[in-house]
Amino acid sequence: LCTSNKQTNLVMIKRRKKDALSRDRYNIEMVQEPAPMAFYKNAKTFADTIDITKRTTCFLGGSFVFGDAVEALIMDRGLEVEKLTIFSYSMSENNIDSLNWLLEDEYVDELTIILSSFFFSDEKGANGLVQYMIEQLDISNRTQIAFCRNHIKAVIMKTVGGQHIVMYGSANYRAANCIEQLVVEPSKELYDFYDNLAKDIVDKYKLINKEVQTKDLHGLMDKLSETHNENLKKTHTLNN
Repeated sequence: LCTSNKQTNLVMIKRRKKDALSRDRYNIEMVQEPAPMAFYKNAKTFADTIDITKRTTCFLGGSFVFGDAVEALIMDRGLEVEKLTIFSYSMSENNIDSLNWLLEDEYVDELTIILSSFFFSDEKGANGLVQYMIEQLDISNRTQIAFCRNHIKAVIMKTVGGQHIVMYGSANYRAANCIEQLVVEPSKELYDFYDNLAKDIVDKYKLINKEVQTKDLHGLMDKLSETHNENLKKTHTLNN
């Protein structure tokens, strides 16, 4: 109760209900043991030492390149990746070259890339990285690329041997000269969650129309040419 010469004001104090702070109110499974933590200054050390069989929280130095870590992890350990999906804000030319090697050397069977629409706007020109991505990564109809208002930073991979590896955090696929955080987690459920999200985005924002392929167009032209020649023969016969 506050009293002044002119008026009397009642100050009502709102109190939280006791059960609002109760753990039972929320369906959260408490983690009993903290996940291991590690600090990596470069991609090579990460690829050599990270344990992909358990969840690990990583802190990355400013010179760390996430894309290099993915390449090193796959190639150095000889992983046969059935499907690799990348969510990122942007990519560098070196990142694209790295993914080209993974496809050409058949470390990766299927590749999906989801990047920011801002990156597309900046790099969509004739000499931009979007065109370079198409030239380098559209190999044997094994790649799909999509652009949207994306700020997710995650890499998920499914191996031929049945491993489901998810890496997510603040790290962009290219270097950002910042301290970054990354969680590595082996989880089929988490993989499926990101994979379904990727499928929804690709369905709406895909760049490559896989129904139209160069080899199919060449085959179609050959077929049309054969039909045209056959019609010419028939016409010539009728005229005679």
